[in-house]
Amino acid sequence: MTEPTLSKTERCRQCGGEFFVGKGARELCNECLNVSQEERETLLSPNKEQETEG
Repeated sequence: MTEPTLSKTERCRQCGGEFFVGKGARELCNECLNVSQEERETLLSPNKEQETEG
């Protein structure tokens, strides 16, 4: 008895909303995933806005 994982829905650990899971296991829905990716990019890239202060 193997369940198809393509039609699986998970509950987002951040906002608690249910979202559709495709390939791969995710813990965040698309909206939270996009936000976390943007936060990661801003943390990795140096803040050019703060460099021009003075």
